[in-house]
Amino acid sequence: MLILALAGMTYYLDTSLNRVDALADYDGRVGDTPGTNWLLVGSDSRTGLTPEQEQELSTGGNSGPDRTDTIIVMHLPSSGGPATMVSIPRDSYVSIPGYGEDKINASFAFGGPQLLVQTVEEASGLHIDHYAEIGFGGFAGIVDAIGGVEMCLDAPIDDPLAGINLAPGCQELSGSDALGFVRTRATALA
Repeated sequence: MLILALAGMTYYLDTSLNRVDALADYDGRVGDTPGTNWLLVGSDSRTGLTPEQEQELSTGGNSGPDRTDTIIVMHLPSSGGPATMVSIPRDSYVSIPGYGEDKINASFAFGGPQLLVQTVEEASGLHIDHYAEIGFGGFAGIVDAIGGVEMCLDAPIDDPLAGINLAPGCQELSGSDALGFVRTRATALA
């Protein structure tokens, strides 16, 4: 059963991927660094969503250029040791090439994945070898593909803007509810 689930998830992910060249060369690019570095990005992209899906996921429609909500550098050492992950707060002020000082997530809005990679490389001194991004639809789709996620809440969460009304206690969240949970800001607990 586990093999069938893994095969289904692999097929879903492979057929759902949009490929972008986020690793463009630029003058003064950081040279190779030991190990392999991934830039993992969660964005508020609604690309590919139908109006019905936008309503189901309570995305609020298009809110301008895509922004990054989550930015993580994952380092895989050459030695085969455990991975290290560092989350970069989206509101961190950095120098964005061609734009000056601003929040790091603005680099994605200004220049897409390429400028975000360049900004992270220049701010961290790490060479980024791979880039992976997930938007709203992809996040909800992955949660649904694995059969939901268990969440235990101490208090209810009612956030009409995020499209959730969750009771306290343990429960299985669907993709749309999980997306609403990670996006909620309009509650006393947020």
